[in-house]
Amino acid sequence: MEKERVQLGIAPHRSSVAAIWSAFGQIAVQAIMIFVNILLARLLSPKDFGVFAAACMFTTVLGVIAGMGVQTVILREAELKETLLSTMLALNMAAGGLLALCTFLGAPLLGKLVHSRDAVSALQILPLSVFFNASAGVPRALLVRSMRQRDIAQSEILGIICYAFTTVSLAYAGSGYWALTIGSLIISFVTTILFWRAVGCMIWPHLDRIELRKILSFGSQIGLNDALVWSSGMIDNFLAGRFLGIASLGYYNFGFNLAWFPVRKILAVIEPVIQAEMAERVRNGSGSWVTYCRALRYTTTVVWMPLCIVLISAPELIN
Repeated sequence: MEKERVQLGIAPHRSSVAAIWSAFGQIAVQAIMIFVNILLARLLSPKDFGVFAAACMFTTVLGVIAGMGVQTVILREAELKETLLSTMLALNMAAGGLLALCTFLGAPLLGKLVHSRDAVSALQILPLSVFFNASAGVPRALLVRSMRQRDIAQSEILGIICYAFTTVSLAYAGSGYWALTIGSLIISFVTTILFWRAVGCMIWPHLDRIELRKILSFGSQIGLNDALVWSSGMIDNFLAGRFLGIASLGYYNFGFNLAWFPVRKILAVIEPVIQAEMAERVRNGSGSWVTYCRALRYTTTVVWMPLCIVLISAPELIN
């Protein structure tokens, strides 16, 4: 197992160090995002945010489907074979490309669902991020498996810097929702390249029938389950965009993201480390239901406090 990690350019790191780097990466990324959002709130209209939110409503779910539960599959495998990784990469890229093409062709119909012609234009470009993110699934999962949060943090920080520069520049130039759309493509492309560079080896996409059946039997179930969860979470956005209008969707999406902002960022810090640690215990035969419940209890304890703070201070945050 150790030999295969070395061949794949992976060196295990301690979970404590991984947690520190994960926290640092999230703090740095969100500090930049807060500054960028303040600028964008002054440069863009609620309609611009609504158009982008309407497009993301579809591409986010498709991105989860294209991922095919790749991170879960890689974390649970006791031994990683190159045939498995190459098959998973080929499947992710094929699914991402096909779903991006279908979204491009179906953009006029999807735009009618939210009564927005501008959303049609965004939906014809934004699906490229689905392909980029699908291509990044394998290298990012390998980094998570080996707890190389330092490489993940550095990649995401560089990606958010590119996003900030591109989005603010285009918004200042009066590009409207295109600033958000193109910025999303930039961050997806940059982080994909940096994840592959961090892995330190090249995996070529190739389908192996045996590995394909293994992935589809397990990974497809995870991917579809995640897609259903994300879809149910997008119903409110769909209803707001269809019945209240794109501008109202922009207001709603901004408020919702503000409310869940601290929770998502805390989970982004601890979730990869917990997943990798639990997967390691399972592979070593020491995993148990007690371990899972303990991790769930710790996560819940950390999350409920910022939720209460947001609830109490909501009027001041909006003002």
